[in-house]
Amino acid sequence: MKDYVVAIPSYNRADTISNKTLYVLNSKRINPKNIFIFVANKEQEKEYLSKVNKSLYNKIIVGVIGLRDQRNYITKYYPEGQHIVELDDDVEEMYQISASGKDKENNKAHIITDLDTFFKDAFKKCKEHGAHLWGIYPVNNPFFMSKKITHDLRFVVGPVWGKINRKNPKLKLELNEKEDVERTLHNYDMDKAVIRYNDITMKTQYYKTEGGMQSEKKNRQKEALKSAKYLIKKYPKYTKLYLGKKSEHPEVKLNDTEDGESRSKMVINTKKYYTKPATNKVKRETKKVSNNTDIKTRKKTTKSKKLNKSKKSNKKIFGLF
Repeated sequence: MKDYVVAIPSYNRADTISNKTLYVLNSKRINPKNIFIFVANKEQEKEYLSKVNKSLYNKIIVGVIGLRDQRNYITKYYPEGQHIVELDDDVEEMYQISASGKDKENNKAHIITDLDTFFKDAFKKCKEHGAHLWGIYPVNNPFFMSKKITHDLRFVVGPVWGKINRKNPKLKLELNEKEDVERTLHNYDMDKAVIRYNDITMKTQYYKTEGGMQSEKKNRQKEALKSAKYLIKKYPKYTKLYLGKKSEHPEVKLNDTEDGESRSKMVINTKKYYTKPATNKVKRETKKVSNNTDIKTRKKTTKSKKLNKSKKSNKKIFGLF
């Protein structure tokens, strides 16, 4: 199997990317040599080089401006068959649940500590089911999540996903808003399968983080409605317009109406990606010993100070009499 690369399209977020996505990747066993940041132009490259710690990534690549066009550029940049993980630049954390949502007693969201193994497993699942696209659960809400890994038509959300690279022109993105829905539909229509881990999700701020597409100052709600109508017209048998969300942001519901057994296309995920690596345990134990030593030292220092203070106080009292 080919080694994967992590591609991060980023714009006007040189201050954000280090504390969010790069921190998440570097703290969860992703080798910085696999991480590449794609920026819009030379000015952005200069800014990122000056602000982002070089130890957190391999290379900054000057691509093009605009998320859709940058995604297409990344496809062209890497060879056919390359395993690519794409993350937005403002991912704050990654989680895996321990049980399905309705099992309230045992269902807990755990911070993932081994993203490397997860990414590799996700590409293996693609190979097993003839898919080229994988993703995670789109909402950070354990109650609605399950331990299922599905390969029917389900939305692969944009902040964290992976693909086995194909340069087929039919997969080229045309939309700025809802490019993740468009990508999902393109891949499903071609493969009749996309992989989604419904027990894994991420923490991010949709439509809120400064920089990125927020820099374009467009009416994203209006643009989203145009994109939704475009997708429904192009893929009528897979899509339905939904306007009832609290955010009032137009959504496209996905379902393959011609696949009567689609919801049975799943397996239960028995793997855990949140088990702490042994190296982390050693660090924590070392830290704990260090802290205990500090506590003993502080106690001795405090006791000594109190004794000295008491002696001084006694001297003053004796001097008065």
